[in-house]
Amino acid sequence: MPYWLRGGIIGGGVTFAFVLLFYSCTLLDTPSNGSFLCLPFLLISPLLPFVDLFDNNAFFHSLPVFSMEITAVVVWFVLGALVGNLVSYIKSKKGNTH
Repeated sequence: MPYWLRGGIIGGGVTFAFVLLFYSCTLLDTPSNGSFLCLPFLLISPLLPFVDLFDNNAFFHSLPVFSMEITAVVVWFVLGALVGNLVSYIKSKKGNTH
């Protein structure tokens, strides 16, 4: 498997795992408590920059449901793929410097 794909799967997969953790926590938490039980899954995750972006911009409020989560997974997949491509480039340069 190429390094860019490994990096993309790791970046998108970790983000998707945090999306699942956050929404499973909000489904299991009772709404009458008003607790901050699920807040760590949002604040200590790759979703944090997108929460701020989607919360403070009026344009993003008009987008359909789950657009923030889909955007976060895609962006982190692309960033992971870029990092994987960089790792592949560095490894290929190391192997050619005999």
